[in-house]
Amino acid sequence: MMEINYKGGQPMPPYVIEALRYLGKVGVMSRPTWYQHFGTGTSQWKREQLLNLVNRGVLIRHSCNQLKGAWVLSDWSIDLLRDRGLSCVRPVPPHLLEHDEVVGTTLLALKKHGVCKDWLSERELKMMESKDFIVEKKENEIKYPDAVFKLIHEKNFWMVAIEYERTGKSTTRYRSILRQYGKLQNLNQILYVTEDSSIRKRIQGALKFIGNQELMGRIGLISACDWKRDPMAAPIYKVGKTTSFNQIFRMT
Repeated sequence: MMEINYKGGQPMPPYVIEALRYLGKVGVMSRPTWYQHFGTGTSQWKREQLLNLVNRGVLIRHSCNQLKGAWVLSDWSIDLLRDRGLSCVRPVPPHLLEHDEVVGTTLLALKKHGVCKDWLSERELKMMESKDFIVEKKENEIKYPDAVFKLIHEKNFWMVAIEYERTGKSTTRYRSILRQYGKLQNLNQILYVTEDSSIRKRIQGALKFIGNQELMGRIGLISACDWKRDPMAAPIYKVGKTTSFNQIFRMT
């Protein structure tokens, strides 16, 4: 891991650097995310660590007063990441906080288990103006997957897209997006994480309507409840079978 120093010259511990890189990808970090994925020691010590980052000018509170437990990068931290060629996306709007944190924290969990080697959030793809992974163009807006990540297993290389469907879209829109996914051969798998069965049925109905067998083989459906609890153990429902990352990587 690269070495990064605080303003005073003291080296940052690895867990702080990881938190900064996460914020650069996602745009916001909630208190629960800090406690679960970055802070070390007791709850009291994790709280002190977080306050220390605020006092050092590394983090600032989200500008929305309704988000009392969310932090974003300070201007100093933004410059720090950019100077090192690292991503630095805009802060997440309040209504997208839960959505983007679910995507980001579950990918952190997959990375911890060696499943996710590297990943890009939708905000990173937009910032990069990537020509890859475009799934929808609407007027001046381009939609990418919520995230894409690199998976390497038994010398096989896969690119996997994650779509977290917290509220769901119309069947017509799913048909349009899935048709585009059918054209993206740079994605080996597309995982739809759905909050309820009605969203899942809409996706299945759209797939059936399109009738692309090759695309059906690349689509996996996952319950959001299972995914948020443990993305390694969450069942992935595919055509004719059910699997999980624990099974794929032969973990218990």
